[in-house]
Amino acid sequence: MSYGRVITVEIGVPGARSRVLSSRDSRGDTALLIGADIRRTSEGQTDSCEVRVANASSAERAALQQEGAVCRVLAGLGAGPRNPRGSPSQLFGGRVIPASVDGPRRTGGDRMLTWSVSDGGFDLLDVFVSQAWRGPVSYATVISDIVSGLDGLSAGAIVLGDPTARTRTAYAAVGRLRDVLDDLAIATNSWWSVQHGAVEFWPVGVARSAAAYTVGPGQGLIEAPSRIDVSRWSVRSVLLSGLLPGDAIGVRSGTVNGAMVVEDVHHAIDSHAGPWETTVSGMVES
Repeated sequence: MSYGRVITVEIGVPGARSRVLSSRDSRGDTALLIGADIRRTSEGQTDSCEVRVANASSAERAALQQEGAVCRVLAGLGAGPRNPRGSPSQLFGGRVIPASVDGPRRTGGDRMLTWSVSDGGFDLLDVFVSQAWRGPVSYATVISDIVSGLDGLSAGAIVLGDPTARTRTAYAAVGRLRDVLDDLAIATNSWWSVQHGAVEFWPVGVARSAAAYTVGPGQGLIEAPSRIDVSRWSVRSVLLSGLLPGDAIGVRSGTVNGAMVVEDVHHAIDSHAGPWETTVSGMVES
């Protein structure tokens, strides 16, 4: 019996019981073959997740096509005789994009069902913002007022690069939500993103928290880090499940050593024999 990787996918609508798909059954044997490709960024783009499940039933497709369907992807290691399904942690959660649901379609010997999930994407693309404030107002107040009025998004950690920044006169926010948040990020020297359905702001070049991981030879590093530009690097490691843009990691290698403030995260996972890794990019300070 083979133990180790565990991927769990939950599909449903808020307030109702979810369908749960797992790569391990109650005995720890291989159940469904599941894979996912997850991309997160600090640049205000919509984070996305592509999911594939081999030999899923028509009931799973029907669940994905429910109005307002949401999906969570969890992954981890550690499945064993006493805990056959392991203890996976959440990598992604968001709304299913109905038009992306495809299959089950025969691929080789399997019937593959695929779909895409967007973290706040529908709201960010569709919501038109039109709000105004009298006289000078703090940008922190503007951000709080805009986010609190949204349906389907919540306010996460709002930490601005310049927390005292204020408008000089009355202020109006008019346009697509994405564009409005871009303008506010520039005005406050901040990054913004949507993580697990919550809008977050944090200072450019500053980590949201202390380094939770250190990668290096013998510590998960898959290959030597590659330079993107003068100060930014790309680092490929075994899966770092809890990592989000704005987090810090330690990097040890023959080419670069120091603390990285993560800007982009790419998780590629497969429950069977494919990848089980994370690629991150960002600035490294020695």
